[in-house]
Amino acid sequence: ASPRLWVHAASPLFKATSFEHALPEGEVVEAVALGRHFVAAFTSPLRVLRVHALTGIPLGTIACAGSVVCLVAHEDLLLAITRSPGTEENAEPALEFALYGVAARERLAVGAVPLSPGSSLRWAGISTEALPVTLDSAGVLRALALSGVSGPTIAPAAGEWVPVAELEERGAQLWPVRAERDALACAEVKPGGEPTFMNAKVRSVKFRLPFGADAEAPECVMRHSFLGAHMRFAGEVGLICSRKRKAAWLRGGRNVKPRDGETRQAMKCFDNLVRANQLEQAYEVARCGFFGQAASDEQLVQWIEEAKQAAGDSDREPLATKLAELLDARQPQLSANDLSQDAEEGGDPAEQSTQPQAL
Repeated sequence: ASPRLWVHAASPLFKATSFEHALPEGEVVEAVALGRHFVAAFTSPLRVLRVHALTGIPLGTIACAGSVVCLVAHEDLLLAITRSPGTEENAEPALEFALYGVAARERLAVGAVPLSPGSSLRWAGISTEALPVTLDSAGVLRALALSGVSGPTIAPAAGEWVPVAELEERGAQLWPVRAERDALACAEVKPGGEPTFMNAKVRSVKFRLPFGADAEAPECVMRHSFLGAHMRFAGEVGLICSRKRKAAWLRGGRNVKPRDGETRQAMKCFDNLVRANQLEQAYEVARCGFFGQAASDEQLVQWIEEAKQAAGDSDREPLATKLAELLDARQPQLSANDLSQDAEEGGDPAEQSTQPQAL
């Protein structure tokens, strides 16, 4: 008999509560993942990734080069992790990933899955906010940057993995359950054991970029910038359903603008550096565009004014002077941006006046 998949609907659309998916003769299902409106299956020996609607209607099929390691689905996202071709016998695994948006029929990112030396992939998931994450056996948690902003990455790029946490004792007593907001929820277990989910104690491991204890303030700002940029991207392209976007908005506060959290963290870091008289570090915050979207031209003006107000002694006057020079250097670009925005909104007023109008 040919292999089959059965999907049972908890909330039927009409009357049918279960659907049968027939697969080609001779295929063996190696992995399955269930999204909100689709089911994905990786079959062998042909190494084919098949995606069907919940009702069994085929949506697409992809030939993969390596054997499957795992499939993860969440809402409309599908994450497929496979072994790199030609590395099946290697002691240390070499893995590849591909992230798909099923409804839009697009591949959002593709590349290698980084692992710590001598480790293997322990767990992979997608957070409530549509952020793909992986955990290796060394206890290192990584998140996939999708927004294209630089954040903690070296250059703006989508598809780069960012280390966001490291579990104590390599995670030997923590069992990953889910990722949500800025933390990984883990069930506490005995070393080498598994949770019973009856009386499991859940601990949240907060995300923290690996910059060391001396860089606590910059780390906090960059982490907020990274997560905030992802939330904006996920909302704009529809990776998060409207119900979850509303829940995330409520958790963040009704009157909080999208970038307010990032701006507050950047200002707090800047103020702390000025109060500690670490003027060189404070200047670098603005000069390097260290905080991405938080370091806007308007914010830089505010920093200059605050620096001038805080300059109670002559030692801090040079900071205000340097920031003013930095702002002057950016003014041509700011003016060009304003002109471009005016053109997009309505064009040149002089040109508009010469255009004929309908009577």
